[in-house]
Amino acid sequence: MSNTRHGRDGAPLSQERFMSSPEFTELRGIHGGAVAAKAATLLNPRKRSLLFFLQAISLRPGGLNQFAKDFLAMVPERLGSPTMHRNGIKPGKVYSRAAADEISNELMLWDIDELSADDEDGNGGPDHKPSRFELELDPRADRFLEVCRARALNELPDFVTELCINPYLKFDADGDKDWMRRHEEESARRLCDATDSTHRQFVGVPTGWFDDLIGGLFEFKKRFEAAARKQFVMTSIGREVFETLDFCLSTGKPVAIVGNERIGKTTAIEAWCNLHLGESRFVSLSGLTNRTSVLRSIARAAGLASTYTRKAMEMQARVEDFLQRSRLVLVIDEAHFLFSQSVRLYSRPELLDWLDTSLYNHGVPFALCATPQFPQRLNEFEKQTGWAAGQFKGRVKRWRTLEAPTTDDLMSVARKLLPEADAATIKLVVGYALRSKRHMPAIIDTVDEARLIARNARRDKVIYEDVKRALNEFVRPSDDAKERAFSPPGRTRATPLKPGRKSAETPLQRSGKAADRMSGGEDLPAGKFDGRNGLSRSAPDVPA
Repeated sequence: MSNTRHGRDGAPLSQERFMSSPEFTELRGIHGGAVAAKAATLLNPRKRSLLFFLQAISLRPGGLNQFAKDFLAMVPERLGSPTMHRNGIKPGKVYSRAAADEISNELMLWDIDELSADDEDGNGGPDHKPSRFELELDPRADRFLEVCRARALNELPDFVTELCINPYLKFDADGDKDWMRRHEEESARRLCDATDSTHRQFVGVPTGWFDDLIGGLFEFKKRFEAAARKQFVMTSIGREVFETLDFCLSTGKPVAIVGNERIGKTTAIEAWCNLHLGESRFVSLSGLTNRTSVLRSIARAAGLASTYTRKAMEMQARVEDFLQRSRLVLVIDEAHFLFSQSVRLYSRPELLDWLDTSLYNHGVPFALCATPQFPQRLNEFEKQTGWAAGQFKGRVKRWRTLEAPTTDDLMSVARKLLPEADAATIKLVVGYALRSKRHMPAIIDTVDEARLIARNARRDKVIYEDVKRALNEFVRPSDDAKERAFSPPGRTRATPLKPGRKSAETPLQRSGKAADRMSGGEDLPAGKFDGRNGLSRSAPDVPA
């Protein structure tokens, strides 16, 4: 068979010639279809969640190589052989000759140089790696830990891959029952032949260089989720988003979350997905959307084949098979781009019908997050095309409309972004956010400008004067300029600029006495921070 992957002598270098090399393959993560196939054999939800969590981590920048580094950094206390943990692994600990020999056997240091020395003369350069003989001559704990760490960085990516896709590699977890284990063994025998090479590398869990590797993976997952929860500021919007997505996960029914832009709904949704990497996949659509681009976005999030040579029908079959096998919650942000953006509409919204049939009819839960454009476009499709939306509306079990953020929400976000700030600085930031009616974006823009000012002044912390200068010289002038630029034709400005007056001094539209006091006027009593602000509407959020 001819091979067309060879270039002529002297031909220009193809910059994609190495794209199929193993080094790049490791960075592309674990294949979602293989993980879904193994997960289908597992009845313990904790095991299924761990596999999909690891697969999601493998799809992140750096792939499994970066995961190995993060894993060792997060659970360093588990590194070491069983004998090392029995005798202690504190730095400076010196093992006896018998203990050192037992540790060498556990680490299988059979060769003279278990880890090849990079310095040819063996003089112990900066990259020199000790041999078994050297370790037994100087049996300190930190030297053996170096060997364990090198082993882990080298073997952990391959082991995690095998754990996620190899049905022969069995492991235990809390909640396992005898009948569950028998089911796993029977399913593994049906999935692949006993002589297949898929289980050649790992027939069990490595125990030489790590204390309870499976328990360490569960611990990593737990700490990862705790870190994600700590980074997120829970607001009233976040609580509504979390409650709605929890309902979707527990019932397997579709939900919709609709709210104005820039109120924090996407941040809350991403935070929830980071807390449920083992149960969900997050997809954010772009403004230039068609069937191919939507399916490619979902395929990438699922770890499926999504190269530019793949046609929509190919990706659709793989995506449907993955979601129907895994039963993961598909969370789609910017869902209003599922509709055609044309003014005149002539055909039904096929992507919405695809969700309503290929996913809902097979028990796949999904959540749609959108701006108010979503119901508006849905109504336009009904009017212009005669499409019947009743089935879709009836199948969405919860439709949540988000309100504007409360004053307490703004205060919490400001404190999170400026932990070093005093009460007066926080009040200034939140007061402007209320007056400008931009809420979260106003806080983020002000903090970003203030940190830049502090950094230019060679300071690590932001002070009140930085925030005041950021508002007067950058944030307010920018908001005023945008207000003038984006005003409809023929509309006069509510407060026109006076001759000789800088735009930074132009007062914005006032939104109440509370906002005036917070942005530099009289002191605001503590009692004013309880409940919704005057800008809220009466109509009624995720890992790393």
